[in-house]
Amino acid sequence: MQCSAEFPSFLRSKLQILEKTL
Repeated sequence: MQCSAEFPSFLRSKLQILEKTL
């Protein structure tokens, strides 16, 4: 997702964790 690049690094890390959980 290109939009994720706009989010700060800490938010990106959380998103990655959520994706793994899903």
